[in-house]
Amino acid sequence: MKIEERRRRESSIRESSSLFSIHQQVLSERLLALIAPLPTELRADVMRALKEPGKLLAEQKHSPALPAGAWSLLTFLVAEHMAPQLDMVQAATTAVAIECYVCALDLFDDVEDGDQTPVIEDIGAARANNTATVLFTLAFRALRSLSEQGLPLERVCEMLQTLEDATLKATAGQHRDLLSEHRPVQSYTQTEGEEIAAQKAGSLMQLACILGALCGESNGEQLELFAALGLAFGIAQQLDNDAHDLQNELSALQPLTDGSVVSAKKMDFARGKKTLPVILAWQVFSQERTSVSDSEKQGLSEQALESGILATWGLSLYYRERAGDCLRKIEAQYPVSLALRSLLGFG
Repeated sequence: MKIEERRRRESSIRESSSLFSIHQQVLSERLLALIAPLPTELRADVMRALKEPGKLLAEQKHSPALPAGAWSLLTFLVAEHMAPQLDMVQAATTAVAIECYVCALDLFDDVEDGDQTPVIEDIGAARANNTATVLFTLAFRALRSLSEQGLPLERVCEMLQTLEDATLKATAGQHRDLLSEHRPVQSYTQTEGEEIAAQKAGSLMQLACILGALCGESNGEQLELFAALGLAFGIAQQLDNDAHDLQNELSALQPLTDGSVVSAKKMDFARGKKTLPVILAWQVFSQERTSVSDSEKQGLSEQALESGILATWGLSLYYRERAGDCLRKIEAQYPVSLALRSLLGFG
């Protein structure tokens, strides 16, 4: 994504943050009620994870790019769109299930990748892993409780099945991502890089949209449109993140004026992960030389890496346009709220 476009989106989110304040308050209260029964020590670590920037309980209710609790907000706003008169407790319960679920996967991902995030530094990898397990369990508990709140059992079972299916897709993508550390980069294609992004993030954003639509009693075309929107938007976000992570990692490796080097929190490139910008950079690099080996990946030219980053941002914009097409089709049937449009970056 071009820097100008990203700044425009960040400015739009900051200006419209008041749109989400009431929703965030409702969701926060529901989330706190969900975790209240946990033992004190365990609840403290769960709260620590949910207070990270971008998470629902973060003290600062919006980050430079997205409001706090963006995942749960998406589910909540989709449900609200589908059924404006929907029971808000049911919608909030569904939404906080997504918040717990994504927070759990983020923790699992950080532990697996060995990333030194603030949470990992504070509580350690072992406790982070245990905290993720609790959050993962709470997500299923929240959805199961919907039947007690009056949602038809058949719909609750459908939502649980959707969560299970998304889990298998996301973990399959994560597994491919982990295995990429041991696979030569020249064996990857652009298509495969996009497939991994679709499994890792596309399936999760799709899940957030589908659960919101199901909670709003959606069926048929609207459900399919929200599923397609979530998939495209999730891929766009993953590619944007991959491009920025690589750019930040390369910048962090540049010596400062005093000769020291600042370490990046994420070191995917150094570890040998084959994210799409690296795959595209390799394609550029291989065109410059007739014979290269995977062990030379650290020797990728700066020009090749920049080309890979820019090409990935271009693809991110392409998938955002696809998400926008879905949103326009949804809105052709019923107006989309300003809050939902703003959250998706189309405000």
